[in-house]
Amino acid sequence: MSDAVFNLMEKEGLTTLEIFYNQRENKFLMKGMKEWDDNVPWDRYMADFTPEDILTGNYKAVGTATLFATFSELGLKDYLEQIKQLLREGKHHGIEFYYHRKRNIRVMYCKHVNTLGIRNRRHAMRSGGIRRHGLDEPELDVLIDGLNLARAMAYKNAIAKIPYGGCKTVVQCDAVKLDDFETMGFLSYIIYRIRTFTGPDMGFAAEMADIMREKFTKAITGGNKSPMGPTGGPTAYGEYLAMKEACDFIYGSKDLSKRRIAVQGLGEVGYPLVEYLLNDSAPLIVTDIDL
Repeated sequence: MSDAVFNLMEKEGLTTLEIFYNQRENKFLMKGMKEWDDNVPWDRYMADFTPEDILTGNYKAVGTATLFATFSELGLKDYLEQIKQLLREGKHHGIEFYYHRKRNIRVMYCKHVNTLGIRNRRHAMRSGGIRRHGLDEPELDVLIDGLNLARAMAYKNAIAKIPYGGCKTVVQCDAVKLDDFETMGFLSYIIYRIRTFTGPDMGFAAEMADIMREKFTKAITGGNKSPMGPTGGPTAYGEYLAMKEACDFIYGSKDLSKRRIAVQGLGEVGYPLVEYLLNDSAPLIVTDIDL
């Protein structure tokens, strides 16, 4: 049950599975497809082929009734109900699953509202980071992480008046080396396919974004060669400002020197955040797995 959806995709020979939620009618629809063959040279993406090329001579598509029946036949009916309930509770538009069989790369694109992005005159409808999880992590836990972050991203974009809906792309795969153009080409293709604008989050190096932007897609930011630099710094500064606004709202003052603050994790976001807080003389409690 730890990788139920992708086991179903493996069994049915699918590369793509999409779950849509119609909130107004409380209705779910699904479609599954085989959109590419196992021998597609993803390292040649945008050199030998583009997102518009047909990547299989054996295209396959199945609809809602067939997929519901397949979930039931595999004993996954209750699992699917858990996913549907998560979509209801978070008021999400849906989830798209993409599977690179040979490399065992498992992508889950978690979609919240597209209100700000549907008519923004840009390629991307939603924006949100792309983060990596290990293959040993339970699929449902990774999915919950993605859905929670997608919902938060929708609110962040709305508050900042950024013309995109919210999303999060979570990927289960091995660590990506900087000469692994097969994986980076595949992820770049998926970024185009899901119409998102993204940046590297947990588990993906900033240097990877530079390579992807140079070779494969312009729809990713946050590398060392990006004008704003890696995404961790701007994210930390945003959190720092948000803390000050929250304290002003609750306590009537933006002064952080009288507020004890706990920071969990001193990585790409946590470390620069702590620097901002120390400059404001804030009492801190910090923790990190490497301390």
